[in-house]
Amino acid sequence: MGKIIPFTRQDRNSSRGERDMTEVIREIRALPRDGALIKTAVDLILKKMGLTDKYPIPIVRIAQEMGFAVYQQPISDKNLSGYIAISGDLKERYPSDKIISVSQDESLGHKRFTIAHELAHFLFDFDPGEMSEYYDTYQTDAIHAESPEEKRANQFAAYLLMPEDIFNKVNDHVKVEGDLYETVNRLAKEFQVSATAARLHIDEVKSKQ
Repeated sequence: MGKIIPFTRQDRNSSRGERDMTEVIREIRALPRDGALIKTAVDLILKKMGLTDKYPIPIVRIAQEMGFAVYQQPISDKNLSGYIAISGDLKERYPSDKIISVSQDESLGHKRFTIAHELAHFLFDFDPGEMSEYYDTYQTDAIHAESPEEKRANQFAAYLLMPEDIFNKVNDHVKVEGDLYETVNRLAKEFQVSATAARLHIDEVKSKQ
């Protein structure tokens, strides 16, 4: 891996005020691990951040509010989109004991998805009561993508970046009848995600209706 540099791009709708996300994180970790987990967790975050009717979601700011320093760097492994690391030792080199770093060669949409994906691991897989350190990578090859934890992280990332109610409204507004390709590209642009993420989310949301 190459030199790590701050993820300096600011999302639109980013907030200037600091929020204490400790209670929200605690609430999310205490949620039942059932079918409502993802939507309830996303709703809690968006409400706390004042983002229930805004998009694109300022994912870098959300990560920062949760205590993360966010970076990007060259990553030679094309299947590796980024990683999360939590350790007290990190404060010797970084401004936080929690970092997320993404591949600088990916598109902005995929970088944003990777950050949201790693936040899911922080919320659902890292147990601060049992673990003093945590590390996980986001790898997009088929073998890694099939694990329950990875599927949950991908679903969380999609719903956080494309909240269902807002997504449906925007989809109705930008949809081009008979042209799925154009519709997907318009949604990807509106929510600052990849076309692949937008296409999969259309199917996911439709399956719940």
